Amino acid sequence: LTLPGPPQAQGGANQVAALEGCLNEWLFNGIWRFRVLSVEPLPAGGREGWKAKVELRNGTNVNGAALAGTGWQGLLLVLDNGNTIESGYVQMRDKPFAQGTGMVQEAVFYSKETDRTPTKLLLLLNPKRMLTTLPVRYTVPDPSFRVRLDCRG
Repeated sequence: LTLPGPPQAQGGANQVAALEGCLNEWLFNGIWRFRVLSVEPLPAGGREGWKAKVELRNGTNVNGAALAGTGWQGLLLVLDNGNTIESGYVQMRDKPFAQGTGMVQEAVFYSKETDRTPTKLLLLLNPKRMLTTLPVRYTVPDPSFRVRLDCRG
């Protein structure tokens, strides 16, 4: 059965709108500079899953910006089968950063699907959920970050 109408693009029809880059490549949305340094399996003998080393910096000239006040929605690891795993505790979420400062954090993603391969890491931000009263704004319509793990920046 074929319905009339334009063909739908293969894949990506439900992909999150976001700035996209590669592993170890800086991305900037007007407030945050973000990059993924590495993604590795968790050490054997403990819980299964992956750890990602990510870096976030305040790219504004304003002190006190925090992810929690700028539309934070989550940090997700996307597997090659399309499943996503959310990192439970992300320390950088609530930390206020002075201008130009940042931090490196290891985010943990627990999953039994260790036979799969992580393909992307997403830092989701919704500009409609901005809570901060600081004079900061996103310079792009879709400020989330999508980092492809199969390429190098």
